Amino acid sequence: MEYQPFYGPGCLAEIRRDDKYEGYVLVRSAEQKQSQNGKYYLDLTLADRSGSINAKMWDQTMQPPKAGSVIKIRASGNEYNGRMQLRLERLRQTDEDRKSTRL
Repeated sequence: MEYQPFYGPGCLAEIRRDDKYEGYVLVRSAEQKQSQNGKYYLDLTLADRSGSINAKMWDQTMQPPKAGSVIKIRASGNEYNGRMQLRLERLRQTDEDRKSTRL
């Protein structure tokens, strides 16, 4: 699937089911977990100026980003057990000098 230009919500609090989101977020927590079927995934809590949200990146064995770091993500909104959640498609660590002051 080809990625379309981003015209989605401006902050995490505005994300709804199936919304596309791309931007810089603060990592509150991140850890690698293993699902019941044995596949690895990242479980993260991400934040911006509007609040925080849980995020999952499935089938990943990458090192989780450090809490307190800023990352750039591409994700879509998903609802799980009545709560909004992000399903990460891409995640990129950022350099200290590229941090967004809007977080």
